Amino acid sequence: PYLQELGVSGIYLTPIFQSPSNHKYDTTDYRKVDEMFGSKELLCKLVQQAHAAGIRVVLDGVFNHSCWSFAPFQDVLERGEQSPYKDWFHIDSFPVGRFTEEEAHDYTKPLDSSRLNYHVFGTSPSMPKLNTENPELEKYLLDTVSMWTRDTEIDGWRLDVSDEVNHGFWRDFRKTVKAINPEALIIGENWHNAHPWLQGDQFDSVMNYSFTKSCIQFFAQREINAEQFAGDLSSYLMRNSEQVDFAMLNLLDSHDTVRFLTWCGGDKRLLRMAVLLLFSYVGMPCIYYGSEIGMEGGGDPDCRRTFDWNRKNWDQDLFRFYQQVIALRKSEKALQYGTIRMYAKEGVVYLIRDCRGSRLVTMLNNTDTEKSVSLQEDYEVLLCTEEMEKNVLRPFSGCICRLV
Repeated sequence: PYLQELGVSGIYLTPIFQSPSNHKYDTTDYRKVDEMFGSKELLCKLVQQAHAAGIRVVLDGVFNHSCWSFAPFQDVLERGEQSPYKDWFHIDSFPVGRFTEEEAHDYTKPLDSSRLNYHVFGTSPSMPKLNTENPELEKYLLDTVSMWTRDTEIDGWRLDVSDEVNHGFWRDFRKTVKAINPEALIIGENWHNAHPWLQGDQFDSVMNYSFTKSCIQFFAQREINAEQFAGDLSSYLMRNSEQVDFAMLNLLDSHDTVRFLTWCGGDKRLLRMAVLLLFSYVGMPCIYYGSEIGMEGGGDPDCRRTFDWNRKNWDQDLFRFYQQVIALRKSEKALQYGTIRMYAKEGVVYLIRDCRGSRLVTMLNNTDTEKSVSLQEDYEVLLCTEEMEKNVLRPFSGCICRLV
């Protein structure tokens, strides 16, 4: 009911498979839902009920690395070169180095890298890197993907550390998923220009962290001006095809970043402006849970605080604002499918979306002074972060209007 009340049409779940950690990005059993969340049957029920409510479900796949308690890696630790799984990992020499839990997870002490004779995610010995070029491992992983996609009827996958996995694996991954559900969405985690992965044979889109960075620089840090910001937003749309642009997962923050409101020093005027942009830009707007009630948080793990279900602690005005902007996005075809034109004038950013003659303009004044609206046509105000008076945008405010 809460997600319906908010108005969202999709859920992206971070990893739900068997793992010893709280973040679950170190998988021990790819074919089992972690007991902390429930079971495969409960996942199927969740997807069914979400679909009945018009909400799609995307799962998080971690195929770059596993946990060191993943059974095949444990077999390599025990049997060394005699293990049939030795080529599932990138091992430089035998015997494989062993580390204690304290050594692996106490980041206050330097790791003895001389004992690390196998490839890992980052510098963590508890997350051995998978050799996805190995045919047996690829078959195991793709059979697993097939099982979850088919049996649970999920609507897509978000792929962790996708730029560190070989392209051949992702091509086979796409064939596997699309053969089961041609409409399934495939989103990679790539923090930079992902053009090589977005040629139509691997991902549908990626998490748009370039968009995130520019929003932080413009709204929160005020390191770039309106002209530079509009230029950045335009340049991102030129990187890829139109089909990719409309599928990009646009976000202000995530489980891997400082929360956007914290970047803004708690100034909700800046957050509201950024949210207007998020829902006006080309692509899929993604809300990190809790942003809609005013949650803050620093870097990982502080940005992953539990959601506060006590409504008395919520910023109710902010929640209602999110409801309004979501409803507007869902009701206006121009915001979903329209062409886009962006420019800046006298410190104000303008985004104009046009779909078959229905034209909406988003105006953002990220300055500490009032700004007169510069439009050659009449307009009808649809949603404002702060009330407009006589064609004037207040400091640190924005609005979405219909051109009439």
